[in-house]
Amino acid sequence: MNMDGYRFAHWYDLLWDRSDSVQPELALLEPLAQDAHHVLEVGAGTGRLALALAEGGVKVTCIEPSDAMRTVFLAKLAQRPHLFPRITLMPGSTAPTDLIESVGLAYMAGVIHHLLTTEELDALLAEVQRVLLPDGRLVIDSVAARPATSPLPQTVAGTVRIGAFEYRTTMWQELLAPPIHRWTFCYEIVREKTVIERNEEVSIGREWLREELERALERRGFAVESVHGGYEGQPVVEETSSLVVVARPVGEHGAP
Repeated sequence: MNMDGYRFAHWYDLLWDRSDSVQPELALLEPLAQDAHHVLEVGAGTGRLALALAEGGVKVTCIEPSDAMRTVFLAKLAQRPHLFPRITLMPGSTAPTDLIESVGLAYMAGVIHHLLTTEELDALLAEVQRVLLPDGRLVIDSVAARPATSPLPQTVAGTVRIGAFEYRTTMWQELLAPPIHRWTFCYEIVREKTVIERNEEVSIGREWLREELERALERRGFAVESVHGGYEGQPVVEETSSLVVVARPVGEHGAP
């Protein structure tokens, strides 16, 4: 798993990982998590989803390879000691199955593009399969509905004003050798149109098409149960660019 970005995890949390941005994901994940009781999140980031699910009484085991992300996650968790019994945060990019109890739900939110090869994707799905109960569910988002044909121009991804300063993030995407692409994130602190501080972070990722993911899931003993145009159950239409896929174990790995 490629995790060359996220050195500026505190910015990520400030601009994108606020609690008011959780609701779309929870529309799908919370009912599944309540039924599952114990959940595995691969790529937990700063804990945006995990903390929300734990507040609802769900036990969440989190895998997060980025030291910077885990640092922010733990700082947030420290403010909620009542959640200590429900949250387990582990380093790494795959699930150490000897340390994890079986789970009824596993999900990867904003993770799949960090996997650059079919071998990495297959290995991660195999690890998840080992801890997922036969009647469990696997949710994966950021699946491409169609190949990208042009780069994404620089755009403002988020701004927050704190006192006299504006904290601003811009981002753009360059297409390398398809399906590999490069994201650049620019973090700026601005006062009265003057940039006080500027940092850039580059991340290499891969675009995974729906058909590629479905083949990988089939290889690892999963079947696609449903595909949505978003976490709130939006239908897949011609304009849909990013998909949410729900899969379940089948065959020898599935429920009888």
